[in-house]
Amino acid sequence: MAAALALRLQGRSVRLLERAAEFGEVGAGLQLAPNATRILREWGVLDWVLAAGVEPQRIVLRDEVSGDELTHLDLGEECRAARSSGRRRRARSRCRTRNRRRST
Repeated sequence: MAAALALRLQGRSVRLLERAAEFGEVGAGLQLAPNATRILREWGVLDWVLAAGVEPQRIVLRDEVSGDELTHLDLGEECRAARSSGRRRRARSRCRTRNRRRST
């Protein structure tokens, strides 16, 4: 889909085919890295993608066998606001530092 959109934005004719009879959820979700969100913003579709998705409030890593929580990262309001304003690198450092301090 990304390739089709990029080509269409360059003025090329594109035909996108889908095998499934209808759209629906398949498998796990997608995570968007800062580079991906930058490109989606340039293409004019970031707001649509964010509105269609769900933003996690917390990341939890668990032991595969026991299910015990190994560690977690709270994705606070400061982190979300920084991501939406484009201050990703600085916010990522602050959020990591803040969460490390909380866990010690």
